[in-house]
Amino acid sequence: MSRNNPIPVSLREKFKAHMEAHDWDDLPDGAWFANLEDAAERFCKNYKLHFACRNSATHQYLRMKQASATPA
Repeated sequence: MSRNNPIPVSLREKFKAHMEAHDWDDLPDGAWFANLEDAAERFCKNYKLHFACRNSATHQYLRMKQASATPA
């Protein structure tokens, strides 16, 4: 685990599902990102990931999302 990827591998599918449920892309950009950060913070608190920064976790989700959208 690194600072850039604070969500452990064992929780990544749950994290991705949680974040997708809060990925309301019809919001203005600032509100959309703030909503994702709030969702990441709730996930980290629920799973006691005290070391995880909400911003880093949100960026991890966005990288996961981009990787799954990129054709192989």
